[in-house]
Amino acid sequence: MLPVISTPREKIIETKVVIYPSKTYEIDWENKRIAGSIDGVKALQQSIHLILLTQRYRYPIYSWDYATDIDPLYGMRKDFVVPELQCRIREALLQDDRITDIIDFKINHIERGKYDVSFAVKNKISDTLYINEVIEA
Repeated sequence: MLPVISTPREKIIETKVVIYPSKTYEIDWENKRIAGSIDGVKALQQSIHLILLTQRYRYPIYSWDYATDIDPLYGMRKDFVVPELQCRIREALLQDDRITDIIDFKINHIERGKYDVSFAVKNKISDTLYINEVIEA
């Protein structure tokens, strides 16, 4: 039998949840260089963009929980790709603890292997973010 240890109420210490800043380097996509640092909503938008650009399981530097697993969808029928793309994007983005939900998916087939994807991201930092990306799948 395990001993029961009871702590008197006056010895219990109150704890606070601390949310650390999401400060990161800002990527200047046009000039292909680092352009300082960003925090908050801009950092979250950049993170979403990077998650969608990175292929899961390909780079040993990243955890297997990071990025999207879109490559296996190449060459498959559009009626299979559209719902699967939604599921895989949702799964990848919900790994970020700043994101609470992804809603209002709209996926349009542009041309062979390209999809215009837009969705809303509910998060802990600000109001809903609206994301629009062209994804190759």
